[in-house]
Amino acid sequence: MTRRTLPLIIALAGLVSGCGGGEGQGATAADAGAAIEAVAIRQGLVPPPGVANPVGVFVRETDRVCVVSAGDRYRIGVTIDYGDGIGCTARGTVAQSGSALRIELGDCAFDARIEGEEIAFPARIPTGCAALCRGRASLSALRVQRLSDAPAEAQLLRDPRGRLLCGS
Repeated sequence: MTRRTLPLIIALAGLVSGCGGGEGQGATAADAGAAIEAVAIRQGLVPPPGVANPVGVFVRETDRVCVVSAGDRYRIGVTIDYGDGIGCTARGTVAQSGSALRIELGDCAFDARIEGEEIAFPARIPTGCAALCRGRASLSALRVQRLSDAPAEAQLLRDPRGRLLCGS
């Protein structure tokens, strides 16, 4: 659960557990909490237990990654900016299976991982990924840490030219 949704779930659990008549009627607090958590998971407010939610903004120095929901997949945007025209910019999709992320950026497709609050790209990526970069920059071994889990912030992340990376 994220810090933003936990208070909402606790408040809803309190309301639901307070409902019902006397003893033996209605759901117990534990049952109510489980029911609320199940609804929150179905609505996409919190990820299922043990599964890291990739939605958000991830950063490391000048490297930026945004991930937003797009149906049963996700949209991803990546920007690396070393200045002087050296960097990478890419947009595409992500399919998640547990901690594995299948990232497709046009002709550049590879498997990455979400490890706790980080996304880690592999050290070796397909040669088609080079077209997304300028100068000596590369997407290989990119590792970024979560800055925000807010979908709205992820949708507003921009590349160095001011274009939205993940926005629709």
